Amino acid sequence: MPPADVIIVLGSGLEDDGSAGTALQRRTRRAAEAFRIGLADRVMCTGGRTGSAQRTEADACREILVSEGVPPDVIIVEDASRTTGENAVYARALMDAQGLRSAILVTDRLHMLRASLIFSELGIPHAQLPVSRRPFNPSAYSAALRREITALQWYFIRRALGLSPVAHPFG
Repeated sequence: MPPADVIIVLGSGLEDDGSAGTALQRRTRRAAEAFRIGLADRVMCTGGRTGSAQRTEADACREILVSEGVPPDVIIVEDASRTTGENAVYARALMDAQGLRSAILVTDRLHMLRASLIFSELGIPHAQLPVSRRPFNPSAYSAALRREITALQWYFIRRALGLSPVAHPFG
């Protein structure tokens, strides 16, 4: 994989106690590995507050990165987004502000297609670093697959209607 300016970790839900959920843990640890081998000099954590969370997904990501040895001064925090579209829009703004041109996206394998389409739509050159679910859980995979199929349908409807990447289907 060619190096990039920044590794972008796409947010994922937190547990009720505010700790990172398993998806965010997987994604963040994969990003830390990519940083350690020199794929980028910066890492961006994305994700705001969702549900009743008392902290942001980006904050939980940052905490894991630091515990994995990533220096705090190379971590960029995007803590306003609540959707993949918002992850991309806000990440693009931060990249532009800091002169970052290329990215490596880190997200779950099932989520990568839609995330990559959205980042491409916004003109963000990127490579993909997908993360697999281990151990494999058939019921969790089935739920994630249904969610992603629905989200992909909304992506294509939104594009056909000419709506922005941050448009939500129900308000």
